[in-house]
Amino acid sequence: MKIRLASLVVALTAITGVELIAADADSAPPAAAVEAEPTTPAVDATFVDPDSAEAEPYRAVGDRAIDRFGVTIVSEASRAARDGPVNALALCHLKGIPVQGGFVGGVNRITAVKLTSLKVRDPANAPDPAEELALARVQSGIDLGMAPEILVQRIDSPGGGHEWRVYRPVAVLRQCAICHGPADQQPADLRAALQARYPNDQADGYQTGEWRGLIRVTVADPAPPAAAKPAVPPAKR
Repeated sequence: MKIRLASLVVALTAITGVELIAADADSAPPAAAVEAEPTTPAVDATFVDPDSAEAEPYRAVGDRAIDRFGVTIVSEASRAARDGPVNALALCHLKGIPVQGGFVGGVNRITAVKLTSLKVRDPANAPDPAEELALARVQSGIDLGMAPEILVQRIDSPGGGHEWRVYRPVAVLRQCAICHGPADQQPADLRAALQARYPNDQADGYQTGEWRGLIRVTVADPAPPAAAKPAVPPAKR
């Protein structure tokens, strides 16, 4: 049985029409039955209401950036389907996006972008402590049937600085299932390439539409308004 999450809307869903579904609910106990105390990563991170005035300057920019990077993900997956998944392994998952002027892909105020998951293929995409909190929050929402559409997170540093992140859940597209579907259904050359490149691969066995993980962007603070130049008095004659 699959739990359909009508409220879990992401850029990829809008682009492809894939409806997100959760993992098989019959394989896990209900969330209410789990009494284990959660592990809190050592990070000072706070989830801020995405609709609040505090979050709005970051959510708006992050939303647009995730839409843009979502198009890139779809293009990567489509290339894998067209040119062969083995040839596309080095390109998928937002690899190789150039940094222009300090911003990823030249997108204003976006200083980092990442795809991460509870089940990673590439160790470089493993979640950091703040991302673990975001993944756990989405999983809890899925368990309760109220998964968030977007998360805004503020990470505070001991020195008083902060980092703003915007997250959105992503689903397995039909094209993504070529590489992330059941291992026994993958072509032999693809399976061999995956095992050689990612010997500790955990990211297979997914069904189309299933929750895969999160796309995360880091959003820089807005630029301060330019100081007004002092008026220059007219020259005396």
